[in-house]
Amino acid sequence: MFVMMKQIAFIILLALSVCLFCQQLFAQSKKENYQTFRASIVAGANAAQIDGDDLAGFNKLGIRAGAEVGVRWHRLFESSVGMYYSQKGSASELSAGGTDLLARFTLNYVQIPLMVTYDDDGLQFGAGFSYSRLINSKIIILGELDEARSDSYSKNDFSFVAKGGYFIKDRIGFHLGFERSLGNILKSDVEREVNRLIFFTASYRI
Repeated sequence: MFVMMKQIAFIILLALSVCLFCQQLFAQSKKENYQTFRASIVAGANAAQIDGDDLAGFNKLGIRAGAEVGVRWHRLFESSVGMYYSQKGSASELSAGGTDLLARFTLNYVQIPLMVTYDDDGLQFGAGFSYSRLINSKIIILGELDEARSDSYSKNDFSFVAKGGYFIKDRIGFHLGFERSLGNILKSDVEREVNRLIFFTASYRI
């Protein structure tokens, strides 16, 4: 756990350094004073599936919540780094829990997305990459815990993230997004699975 926290802290510091560099770079080339920091609280939900687990559909509902910090380095662009608790996985039917399903894969992550966002008067479109660290995994098949499969997932998941949304009066925002793993989320070199999800979030700028 200590090693994981050191890794997360390093990624956050690196991302903030990049944001500060971008702010200084564009401040030198622009006379307009639009460079500002923004902090937001974010809460919402994931509708997830795992490609490769033989279960179809975005049936696994989960929590997506945390906070993010951004820097506006251009009139139309900003960069941000966040930290979320994000529940991914899959299910045989639409479900947020329960043990009566044919199968339910629950993967809980601490997630750090790095995004660049186009923002035109509150209308936003963003894209970037995310690092997720697996906290725990729990695979239920026919009501029984599959311990071997629960332990088969890699601790690291790197993903592509895209989202669009709108901020109302620069305070309250709503976003719809998509996320997909860039590599195999299994420890195996033979089998392959990837996380894929659609998410909806509401944000409040502090």
